[in-house]
Amino acid sequence: MRPQPRAICLKGLQRRIGTPFFQLTNGSKEVTASTPTGGDPKVSLLGKDGNEIAPVSSSAASKDRGDPAASSTIYIPDDGIYLFDVRADNFWTVEISNSE
Repeated sequence: MRPQPRAICLKGLQRRIGTPFFQLTNGSKEVTASTPTGGDPKVSLLGKDGNEIAPVSSSAASKDRGDPAASSTIYIPDDGIYLFDVRADNFWTVEISNSE
């Protein structure tokens, strides 16, 4: 398996059940989901079989500041193929990178 690039960025418009597949190596990852025009995106990382690996949750502090981004650190148990389930009312972006 090739090393994971520094960051993977996915974009879309409104609800998307299943982004394109992408490859991740195991370990801790930082995931940031945002809706630049506002809203509260609901994002989950799924395995290639469609089972949820981890939800991406926004912090209360981010919501209090009105920050349109939700950020979480998640653990990837195994090298493999993954995708996101994204639920948003408008344009959204999801970025995943190695935690530092």
